[in-house]
Amino acid sequence: RGIPIVVDHNDKEQIQKLFEQVEKEEGKINVLVNNCFSAVDGLEKKFWEKDLGWWDQVNSVGLRAHFIASQAAVPMMLKSSTDEDPGLIVIVSSWGGLLPIFDAAYGVGKAAKDRMAGDLANDLKGNPINVISLWPGAVKTEKISEMVLESSEASSSTKAVFESGETTLFQGRAVAGLARDPKGTKRRNGKIVISADLGEELGFTEEDGSKPMSYRSIKGMAKETFLGPFIPRFIKIPRWVLALAGSRF
Repeated sequence: RGIPIVVDHNDKEQIQKLFEQVEKEEGKINVLVNNCFSAVDGLEKKFWEKDLGWWDQVNSVGLRAHFIASQAAVPMMLKSSTDEDPGLIVIVSSWGGLLPIFDAAYGVGKAAKDRMAGDLANDLKGNPINVISLWPGAVKTEKISEMVLESSEASSSTKAVFESGETTLFQGRAVAGLARDPKGTKRRNGKIVISADLGEELGFTEEDGSKPMSYRSIKGMAKETFLGPFIPRFIKIPRWVLALAGSRF
């Protein structure tokens, strides 16, 4: 059962009132998914070419709102969470936190979300709540369909990325999988989880039964070469290599 509620995530008072309403009407919260964003338009420009309010546009409805929502949800979550049925906070981030894909404000915000997941988990140590940073692949949202897939101005290479991208349904199944696997999720607590990797591990797929390719997969990287068809999809870049790639030391 879904109950839509309009909230301006740039307004902390509205966020607080949302959780007060949830507590009044439902009495508890089991899962919080932080996934709001307001800066899809304009990402193609460099940071110095943008309005001085760009940082706030990227990271207020997003990074800041995610933190505030987590603050508001945890006290309620602690009341009902147990070791057998722990609470779950999912922060939807992006591989843009590891490598630059848009501009500086976007990358810093995504990297901060990944750090937030780890630091929230650290603050919650000893309490039955797990925090995960979830990395989807290219997701075919309604906005992306409008801006890219249905646009004559989008490049063919950009269209190709999203035409083979993941659906929002697949991300929902990723969250459901995390919630249904508390022991596995405890092992992942404070860490980055890639949606496609999780699908392979827990066995969920897209609605048509297809399995999105993890961007750790060598096969996916080589799909445009003659070697692509011969590489098994389970051969992937190790996570420690990704960690080294993102190191600033």
